[in-house]
Amino acid sequence: MTGLNKSIEKIIRKKFDIWDSVIIFITILVAFILATFIILITGPVYYSIALASVAVIGYAGYVIITSRNVEYEYSLIGNNLEINMIVGKRKRKLLFSGQYRQFQAIGKASGKEYETLAANITTVIHAGSLPSSDYTYFFITEYKNKKTVVYFEPGIEIVSAIKSKNKRAFISG
Repeated sequence: MTGLNKSIEKIIRKKFDIWDSVIIFITILVAFILATFIILITGPVYYSIALASVAVIGYAGYVIITSRNVEYEYSLIGNNLEINMIVGKRKRKLLFSGQYRQFQAIGKASGKEYETLAANITTVIHAGSLPSSDYTYFFITEYKNKKTVVYFEPGIEIVSAIKSKNKRAFISG
């Protein structure tokens, strides 16, 4: 495939960090305490209400825990790059969409030149497995009328495709 028909997709799963573990632990603990409290308060007289309440608490806990499962999808179609966040394999949110020919700078997210370029930009989009991965790239562009820096993990195929159309924006590490 060449030209405008070229389509490349990549999905990156966000790695669990300590905050994800804390949120999951607190969710399970609160759900258990609430369920126990409701069962003790209602007693055998209102057993059906207690059972329904425990089911609602269990479902809420399930939704919170599965929402910690985040993936980022990068789609390169023609001259456009789209970055979507997929939460719990059921909800998709568009984080970025734009023409990669409009990128002002792109490169590895390390080094002094990167730090200088990204230093004063307040609009930041993180779309990678970890903020400080060895495979993290960044690009700077105008998005929604604001100068924006986006961190992502595109892979060699996507980097090569962008580089072939926008060589002037690439910076050395």
